[in-house]
Amino acid sequence: MQGAPAAPGDPIPNGHDDRPLLAIGCFASICGDRLAEELLAFSREYPQVDIGVREMARGPLLPALRAGDLALAVLPGPEEAGLCSVELWQGQVMAAMPIDHPLARRTALRAADLAAEPMLVSRQEPDGDMHRFLAGRILPQGSALHAAILDLDPPRIQERVAAGEGLTLVCDRNGASIGRDVTTRPIDAPGARFAVRAFWRNAASNWPLSALIERLTAGRRPDR
Repeated sequence: MQGAPAAPGDPIPNGHDDRPLLAIGCFASICGDRLAEELLAFSREYPQVDIGVREMARGPLLPALRAGDLALAVLPGPEEAGLCSVELWQGQVMAAMPIDHPLARRTALRAADLAAEPMLVSRQEPDGDMHRFLAGRILPQGSALHAAILDLDPPRIQERVAAGEGLTLVCDRNGASIGRDVTTRPIDAPGARFAVRAFWRNAASNWPLSALIERLTAGRRPDR
């Protein structure tokens, strides 16, 4: 797969051959691990298709899709007027903490349990956007967690968590990014489970986009 932006929609020349290109935009902090598995499987099935993946914050994703800069956008959120979409899976807000942290003795946490805990947050985008999204799912409007803003990427944030410097919010689908000596517990809150959807523009999407959508939705379940 290509990591650089690619053009959306129908097969087009890519500058080297006539293989079709698909530009996929994703809110990677939420979708990265799961979506990467699906795209890798699709690439093995259709090696003639080049996939360009853009990791983006939530805000620009749907405008880029509507403008034709993306063929498909994958992010959490409700259905959108004027766009086709399908729910792919549901995510769960989790708190990551050292394995010997007192909260690790519980099977689930409430948002109130995090009030006294320093929350480590990446200044880097879109990772900071991930924290804002996850915190917004579990907190009443206008509330905030005690955040320590660090200019570190997620792996180094996890190192700080393991060292006992604070907790951080993660999505259950990004288990592969959880560091050593770190464990997670689900947050029990009304919005802690959320739908992740694939969005595209045209109901009669042409191949290879239609094949990718079919791949992403194959065997999905409401609780998946």
